[in-house]
Parts: sequence; C-alpha cells; structure tokens
Amino acid sequence: MISKDTALLVIDIQVGVKFIANHFYKNLTQTKLNQIIKNNQRLVDSFQQKGLPFFIVTVAPPFFSKNLKKKFTKSLLSFSKEAFQITKEGPSAFKNTNLESLLKMNGIHSLVITGISTDNGVLKTEKTAKKLGFQTVILSDATGAKNKNTQLKALSNFENVQKTNDYLNELLDCKKCK
Repeated sequence: MISKDTALLVIDIQVGVKFIANHFYKNLTQTKLNQIIKNNQRLVDSFQQKGLPFFIVTVAPPFFSKNLKKKFTKSLLSFSKEAFQITKEGPSAFKNTNLESLLKMNGIHSLVITGISTDNGVLKTEKTAKKLGFQTVILSDATGAKNKNTQLKALSNFENVQKTNDYLNELLDCKKCK
C-alpha cells in the first residue's frame, strides 16, 4: 500500500557501478542496464511529482581518493535538490550512514528499494530495513545483478516484489500520497 509514509531508495545507480557492470557483469547487457536506469529515473520523477521523499544512495569505497570518489559516485539520474543523498562505504545503505534517522525524522515506514546489485546492495539494505521494522517493496525491473540466475536467486529472498509499471500505476492512483 502506497501512502505519504513511503520513500524510494535508489541504490548505486552511479557512474562507477555502471563502469563495473559494463566490464565485469558480462551477462548484464547494455540494453538491460539502460532499462534499469530508465525505470529508476521514472520512479524518481514520479516520487518528485507526488512530493514523496526519495534517497539517492551511492557507494564510495573508503580506499578511493577524494577525486576518484567524486567521479565514482556521480549519480546517473536527474533529480531535484529535494533528494536526500547518502554515500555509503559498503553494501548496506544503513551501515555507518544517517539513513535510519532521516527515515524516522520524516515519518517513513515503507520503502521502495531499487538499484544495483540486487544480490548485494539491494539485498543487504532490504534485510537491514526489515530488521528495523520498515515495510519493503523491491521493483524487479529497476534492479540488476551480474547475470539472470543471480538476479532470480536474489529476488527470491524478498517477500514483496513488483514491476515498475505496476508500482507506478498504484502511485498514480494514490490519493493518500500528498
């Protein structure tokens, strides 16, 4: 159920992860990766239009120089200044960040989680969110892993999985979102 206590968490849709996906995720085609990015952009645009909070989470390995971190963490999405931007050092968006306090301060109880990679950042963020009492939805076609089998196995770990179009249709019809 979508309501005003719902937030979008976009995990690692960034320049550095795209580079890794292009060079090491041999079975994640450019077409598939572009579709994942497009679906995430549609979600960000819809959350902005509804006035719902969204979080752009990027990973910056601690051993990177400041200059390399800046390039590596550049988001692949366009968004307003209203976005919450979180930089993490490892897979979970909650570990060593202020994400939990920001969610609680904003009265968020439900999370829509998307991004790359489904079997790492998305999975670990979702597991932590559940432990902290948040309701979660994973959008399967707005997430990606290094290959189809890894993606399907990762998706089997989640209770609530939907497609982007189905979710966006619910969001469009949401009367409790403002």
